[in-house]
Amino acid sequence: MSKNRLFVGVTGAQGVGKSTFAANLRMQLEQLIDVPIYLIDGLGEKLKNKNIPFGSAATPDSIAAAYSIHIQRELDAPSGIIVLDRCIIDAIAYVRSLRVTSSQQTELFEVITRCRAADLDLLVHLQMTHPFAQSAADHESAELREEVGAQILKAIDELKLNHISINAADESAVDRVSRVIVEKVGRT
Repeated sequence: MSKNRLFVGVTGAQGVGKSTFAANLRMQLEQLIDVPIYLIDGLGEKLKNKNIPFGSAATPDSIAAAYSIHIQRELDAPSGIIVLDRCIIDAIAYVRSLRVTSSQQTELFEVITRCRAADLDLLVHLQMTHPFAQSAADHESAELREEVGAQILKAIDELKLNHISINAADESAVDRVSRVIVEKVGRT
């Protein structure tokens, strides 16, 4: 664990089950490991509470605000295992998909993403599968969801991140990811 923290990012297109998966992962890990486990969630709520547009309505300023929240919550994270419901990989996927930032802003967000992604010890990519494909949010079109999902995969590949891609509907998914984390904690 770097700096006494092990960061586990949970990523995937909107509506794929990130929040449910992250909460279940935290509960499972608390039963398996005698290390503090923290779930850092609520990114969408923070944006909403600050009246910051997100999803299809995002602007360059709202993207910068989302990046700021991502970074601050990671910097403020306590020691232990940190499960991030959404992470910096989601943010860059939106930057690439929305195409509302200038080339200089996009370049800055790409650099920030590379720096912050280096602290992710494990990335859990939740694949879009049939049970979740039908869910939709008011703030995001099906086309945007699809593009964000593709950009997440592209970022994972480009950054060569240590990751697991899983079907969130698979009942053994949380167990499989938990075992990987338990093994990582045992090696540190």
